[in-house]
Amino acid sequence: MGFIKRLKNQPVIPGTVALYWLGQAGFLIKTADDRLLVVDPYYTDSVYHKFRKENGYSFKRLSAPLIDPEDLIYDDIYISHEHEDHLDVEAFPQISRGGHTKVFCGQTCAKVLQSCDVSAEKIAVTQIGDTINRKGYSVRIIPANHSDLCPEAQGFLFDFGFTRIYYSGDTCYDEHIARSVKKYEPEICLLPINGAFGNMNVEEAFLFMEKIHGRILIPHHFWTFPLHLGNPLELIEMAVQTQEGKKFRIQMLTPGEAFLIGN
Repeated sequence: MGFIKRLKNQPVIPGTVALYWLGQAGFLIKTADDRLLVVDPYYTDSVYHKFRKENGYSFKRLSAPLIDPEDLIYDDIYISHEHEDHLDVEAFPQISRGGHTKVFCGQTCAKVLQSCDVSAEKIAVTQIGDTINRKGYSVRIIPANHSDLCPEAQGFLFDFGFTRIYYSGDTCYDEHIARSVKKYEPEICLLPINGAFGNMNVEEAFLFMEKIHGRILIPHHFWTFPLHLGNPLELIEMAVQTQEGKKFRIQMLTPGEAFLIGN
C-alpha cells in the first residue's frame, strides 16, 4: 500500500494527531477532522539544481522523496526559512494549489514564493513572537538561530490543546531559544542532528532536550545529502548510556510512518 492510501486510511480520533516524517526536515500532521498541515516539505532535487548551476558541483539527494508535489492538497503549509531543502522552489506552486491552502512564512520566504507564482493571497507573513490561530490548533512563531545564513529563520510551536509539538527549523544550540521553548512545555520536539550548516549536532540536540524537559525527541535533517552529517545511532546510544535517556524518549521515524500523539 502506498503512502497516500495509508495516509487517507489512517484513523485519527479526537484528542489525537498523526505525525509523519517526510524525510529531510519535512513533517506532515493529520488531524481528527482530516486537515493536513505540512512543515518544510522537500519533494524535488532543487538544492542540486541550484548549486550545480551556481558552483559547478552540488548536493544531490541520496534518498528518494516520499511523494510528488502534486500528490496531496494541504490546508496549511509552514516554511521555516528560504533554503531550498526547506522552501522547495520546484515544488511550488503545486503544493499550494488548493483553493483554501494557506502558507505561513517570513518576509524573505514570501518574496521567494511570489517569484514561484504563489499568489500573495495565499501567503501570510509571520514574525517571531506571533501567534497564529487556526481551526483546531494554534502556532507560536519561535526564534531560530541559523546565523547569518538565514537571519529570519523561524521555529514553530504547534499547540493542539492536548499536546504541543515543537519544530525547531534549522538552528544551532542556543540557550536563549531553549529558555523560550521550555516555558511552553512541548511534549514532542523535532530537532536537527546533522551538525553542519549551522545546525545542532547529536550532542547538542540531546542537551537541548535536557534543558527544555521535553518528553519525546524525533531527529531529522540527516542522510539526505552527502555533506549532511548526523548519525541517529549516536543519539540512541547516548540515551542508553546516560541517565538523561530515562527522562525522555528517542523516537526514530521511517519516512511515511504514522506516529500517533495524544490520548
